[in-house]
Amino acid sequence: MEYIIESYGVSGHGASTVVEGNAVENLIKLLIELRRHPILSEEGGLRYMKNILNIGKISGGESAWMIPSYAKAELLLHFIPIHSFNEVWDMLSSYIDEVGERVGGRFKLSYIHGCDGYILNREDSFIRRLEDTARKLFGVDDVLSHMPSESDANELYHKGGIKAIVFGPGDINYAHSSREYVKVDDVLMASEFLVKAFT
Repeated sequence: MEYIIESYGVSGHGASTVVEGNAVENLIKLLIELRRHPILSEEGGLRYMKNILNIGKISGGESAWMIPSYAKAELLLHFIPIHSFNEVWDMLSSYIDEVGERVGGRFKLSYIHGCDGYILNREDSFIRRLEDTARKLFGVDDVLSHMPSESDANELYHKGGIKAIVFGPGDINYAHSSREYVKVDDVLMASEFLVKAFT
């Protein structure tokens, strides 16, 4: 789920001894509290299966000479599929209201995008065939993991009723970074897997 938290305060001179509401400081307090929320310690039964919060962007304030009246954070929360988008959204909304009262801040929460995840039945013949092929080809038992990021697979599953897996070379821990790369051997191995799994 991609969402925005806006923080509202009261502007004033940066040298003022009376601060009625520094929007930036209140937003920082909220983000620290959000990191401590119990949902972020949940994990599932597969590799990579845990809830992840990314604070992607923070902006606000006018200058060091002014107490900021506005600040904004853009966040991404990946949640394991035992929760629905609506459930997590309601939890997040009430938690932000609760923290706002505690820290004395005024916050507005709005979402940019969100969707539900899904879990495929490991006993399904399609999944078992893929799992068996991967074990034989890669020589390891632990071939299944959770995809912690959203992909087109979510749309295929929820809107098209199509069982979809995310497969291929690369590593989510390096995606969208300067260290992102894919080895040619991994591409060849992925193509070999697809040939063996579907012939």
